Amino acid sequence: MDPITSTATPTPRSKPDKRKSRGGDNNQQQHSTKKKPRPATAPPSLDLELATVTYLYPPSTPHLRKLAPYYYSFSTYAKGRWLNQPLLAMFDKEFADRPLGYYQRAIETGLITVNGERKPLDYVIRNQDLIAHRNHRHEPPVTSQPVKVLAISNEYCIVDKPSSIPVHPTGRYRHNTLIHLVQYYWNEWTAGLLPPTSESSSSSNPAPTPETQGQGNDDSKVKSLGPTLYPIHRLDRLTSGVLLLCHSRPLISTLTSQFQSQVVGKEYLARVRGHFPTTFTECAEPIQVLHHKLGLSHVHPEGKHARTLFEFVAYRADLGESLVKVRPVTGRTHQIRVHLRHLGYPITNDPVYNNPGHRHVVKDLDAWVRATQVGSAVGELEASTETDISKANMQGWRQDKVQATDEVTQAWVQAVGDAKLAADKQIVGACDECGSDLIADPEPHDMFLYLHAFKYSVAGDLGLSPSQWVGVKDGITTIRTPVPEWAKEEGWGTWWEGQEGDIEAVVVKGAGGEEMGGD
Repeated sequence: MDPITSTATPTPRSKPDKRKSRGGDNNQQQHSTKKKPRPATAPPSLDLELATVTYLYPPSTPHLRKLAPYYYSFSTYAKGRWLNQPLLAMFDKEFADRPLGYYQRAIETGLITVNGERKPLDYVIRNQDLIAHRNHRHEPPVTSQPVKVLAISNEYCIVDKPSSIPVHPTGRYRHNTLIHLVQYYWNEWTAGLLPPTSESSSSSNPAPTPETQGQGNDDSKVKSLGPTLYPIHRLDRLTSGVLLLCHSRPLISTLTSQFQSQVVGKEYLARVRGHFPTTFTECAEPIQVLHHKLGLSHVHPEGKHARTLFEFVAYRADLGESLVKVRPVTGRTHQIRVHLRHLGYPITNDPVYNNPGHRHVVKDLDAWVRATQVGSAVGELEASTETDISKANMQGWRQDKVQATDEVTQAWVQAVGDAKLAADKQIVGACDECGSDLIADPEPHDMFLYLHAFKYSVAGDLGLSPSQWVGVKDGITTIRTPVPEWAKEEGWGTWWEGQEGDIEAVVVKGAGGEEMGGD
């Protein structure tokens, strides 16, 4: 979490002169009492900022795309809860992601200012104080795998998002995000794909030279960028697959309305723990956000309606894993992951919903349910792995399961939080320039999830040329990606061979008119 989250530098506020409202003519009175708009100070150009960053590909970690640390300014007016607090104490209390010593140095050296001035550590924060922090940002690395551009039209760009890359700036990620990476590497990744009449294939940025192509160092050496892109839907950072982008904000509403009215079909691939039922399976249990900060959701009777369809593909006894096709009808946060965990078949390498470190909590939850359901249908459910896990025969058991004691639920939340904290605290050194802790690089197996958005079907013609990735039939445009390597390893059979040429539309109409969302 960065200390201050506003990118613009606001202009200090000024109060209207109330004395003038008591005299003078009506025009003068009306003018003097009217609240004046605060002049806006524009933030630095994002294009210039992005064009001058430096992406790094160290030989020692070829699987990672890193970003050279850079300075970035945040500013905001003092919040009510900060008033009358000493400056250093406020930062230490509000922004605990950095040690106290860092904030002390930042205040003393002028990286943290108040109203544009350096202040002492014990400066007492006042109303309307403008607090700014020039932060030396260390973005986490992401995969070095290029983003595969599947199709481009004058309005849309469709990509196959690799795992580990957030879609848009969030938290500690800014330039190591998909929309910034595609804009940065536009010329390389879209070579041969741009339509001849595309107005978006050019950029107002300077043309690249041999010295600047593929890198950015300073304002005199800038990277030629592609167009600004806007995501139409979402995918989790660890989820890979089809992502629809567009070239202008007005176009977003066109497809967003289709997602909301369910005129979109989606098909995912997932590898799960256990032998998944070979019969067609549906889960329609409601989902509720359990912990916003941790991004944790669970099945709960008071949650929002959610519906997911599952289809068995293959089973590997040597791994004890199944491969399944997943069709989410609604789009709740982590819907596929939550429903699979709820059914007892979590995604094999899911760090949140199938983490070995807190799997005992799930067992405790199961034990609690069995203790309250003596003589129920639980035994019948356990009798066969081929049981059709439908809403009808599982509703009672699963509903009671999610109503377990607060202690068990909180134990799970605590376990997830502890695991996240441990990962963030693998410190390997400190930055020579700002003193920030340097976190160990992630291992390759921690950078992906066995969940892939394989196909998306959208009503209407997006102007995309038919190809091995794009099919248009009966007014439906279907986009698919290559089958991920983890889904066609030796042992999974040859199920995927028929998929390579299959761009038939996914079922595009759900029931109830609910929102179609992400994973």
